[in-house]
Amino acid sequence: MNHEERVSYCKVCIHRKMDFQQGLLCSLTNEKPNFDKFCSDFKRDIASEKRQKERKEESKWANGSNSKVTFKTVLYAILLIFVVIRLLIKIFTLSQ
Repeated sequence: MNHEERVSYCKVCIHRKMDFQQGLLCSLTNEKPNFDKFCSDFKRDIASEKRQKERKEESKWANGSNSKVTFKTVLYAILLIFVVIRLLIKIFTLSQ
């Protein structure tokens, strides 16, 4: 397991501690994560895990990756408006 995998594991542990010089540490050992396959002291922080998922979803929406409005949709809307305007012009000119 590499460092990034360990850190992702620790991000949802109640024993995590952030040190701005060293990064994410274990609050029990005050060291960077150094386990191989699993941490025997791991306790899932459900609230933190939920917040991380919400942030990830918000980030997707902010970046437009889940946006339902596409170029094709906008193009169809413009075309529809154009057709309606043309019909109104024809109706107005025929009534005179």
